[in-house]
Amino acid sequence: MQLQEVLSHYWSLTELRKQQQLAVDTVLAGSDCLVLLPTGGGKSLCYQLPALLMDGVTIVVSPLISLIQDQVKDLSSRGIQVLAIHSAMHPNEILINLNNAVNGWPKLFYCSPERLQQPLVQAKLQQMKVAMLVVDEAHCISEWGNEFRPSYRKLMEVRKLLPNVPCMSLTATATPKVQADIREQLGLKGPTIAASFKRANLSYNFRVEQDPFTRTKLSLQKVAGSAIIYCRNRRKTAEISDWLQREGVSALPYHAGLSNQIRDYNQQQWMRNKVRVLVATNAFGMGINKPDVRLVIHWELPESVEAYFQESGRAGRDGKSAFALLYHTENAWLEASQKVQAKYPELGFCRRIYQSLSNYFHLAVGAGFMQSYDLDLAKFCKTYNYQLKEVLPALQTLADCEFIALTEAVFRPAKVMFLLNPQDLYAFEVAHYEYVPIIKTILKITGANAFSWFSNIVTPVLARTINVEQAQFEKQLEELMQYGVLTYEPASDNPRLTFLTERWDADRLPVPMARLKALKENHLARLNQLKAISSSEIGCRQNLLLNYFGEELKEPCGICDLCRNPNQTNTSSMQAMEAIIVQTLLAEETLNAYQLVQLTKSTPEAVAIALHNLLKQGKVIGSEAGYSIVG
Repeated sequence: MQLQEVLSHYWSLTELRKQQQLAVDTVLAGSDCLVLLPTGGGKSLCYQLPALLMDGVTIVVSPLISLIQDQVKDLSSRGIQVLAIHSAMHPNEILINLNNAVNGWPKLFYCSPERLQQPLVQAKLQQMKVAMLVVDEAHCISEWGNEFRPSYRKLMEVRKLLPNVPCMSLTATATPKVQADIREQLGLKGPTIAASFKRANLSYNFRVEQDPFTRTKLSLQKVAGSAIIYCRNRRKTAEISDWLQREGVSALPYHAGLSNQIRDYNQQQWMRNKVRVLVATNAFGMGINKPDVRLVIHWELPESVEAYFQESGRAGRDGKSAFALLYHTENAWLEASQKVQAKYPELGFCRRIYQSLSNYFHLAVGAGFMQSYDLDLAKFCKTYNYQLKEVLPALQTLADCEFIALTEAVFRPAKVMFLLNPQDLYAFEVAHYEYVPIIKTILKITGANAFSWFSNIVTPVLARTINVEQAQFEKQLEELMQYGVLTYEPASDNPRLTFLTERWDADRLPVPMARLKALKENHLARLNQLKAISSSEIGCRQNLLLNYFGEELKEPCGICDLCRNPNQTNTSSMQAMEAIIVQTLLAEETLNAYQLVQLTKSTPEAVAIALHNLLKQGKVIGSEAGYSIVG
């Protein structure tokens, strides 16, 4: 099929957006590209469409198991051949999927970056006919960006294994510095394809608020339709959702502490407009496509401009009027700074946690390379008398240092696959008649697929079918495993921990404290940039956000809180800022906006607004190299 036929057949679309078309044309021509599209801008289609037109398998690197599962589910529902490997899967299932990819069955093959580091995976990769390498959420590759993932920085090794294979990298949140880092780390030779991040329909509003309950109630009264409220901890989500229900507003919580079934139920109720408000931590949002969200409220500060822009951008994806509100108290910035500090624990504590993990999973020194385990965090904390809030930062630090990889908690259904062929299985049944009911029940549900593929089963339902307790049913499955009849993976919704190196002696664990200090300082700097945008009393809030991502200033949006209150503009201070920039440019000739911020020791928004005014006045001109004085 041709491009238009594929687009119509699988996505029921007649045409692509301009930037989508450019991305598709670029990779079909065999070139690399970096694709920058805002949240809801249709990034996935940029690589999924050409993948169906290219000869071979497209490898897609994605950071979250939940994102991979969502994409596989969506593509499968469209009739597109797709497979995945990640740490939540049984090793045999991973091997089966790898072999299928070697044989060219799927058109798209999703995997986590950690899996790509495994020698087995890399060996299989070189046996595949790879059409394209896709790096999704590419900002994870940069230490200077949001959501840094160390394993992303090793993807250049994968590129070297796939010479002449084009690479498409995609992100919705990358500053110019992060964009440059992405291009360098992946060796991208092709163009950067970017759409404006401006959201003409989205009104940004920042305010100091001592009574967020009253303000939220008023906002929900003024703005009809679906809403998201973001807060930073699980307790707060329950508190706010309970309060909303008492106020007559349908609401449900969403956070990682809920079981997968409850999270899915709450999300689906909200997606189907059965519930108006979802009160969530930042565990919610990635991969969610609900276009009719009218209101996003942040009760507490996000950790960065990137996080805020992505979360607030979930409002108004249908192009209709929408609002993003951020509340904060006078003390919020100090509290947020302290939370960032707490995310980087001391060396001694990190080593203690590593030792406890090694003991918990019974790993000897020198063992454990690339072994994965379900981690019951509550049980782990109870076993070693830790508090969850202190364990999580230490685990993240160990992950940042590439000693472990820790996936998010995702529900993994129970799975079985028979290891015996049908003839040998029949012989086993004759010799072990007591297992016939369970074997027949599984075969009735799974059919012949269970002899070549892992099949999902629901053990409580199957246990009732043969009139036994669930525990007895699962015990028989374990016994069948011991006989070598089948492979059985119990259901789980725990996070998955993988040891990326052989186990170290904890006292000698080489934690790079200087690098972690630099990461912490960068994290604090990004928080301060959000503070600068939030506290500004001049200009246009949307333009301040756009400037952070390196986008040229545009006309004021006219709908943000600053645009609606022009009396807040401080003319004298802005004129002073303009004079400082003129003096700086006279001394340095040509500078970009980032350099001006550094040299003037000013905030990004103050420099951005002053430059905007100077450009309008004709005193300054802009070029690809930066800004300079006219004449």
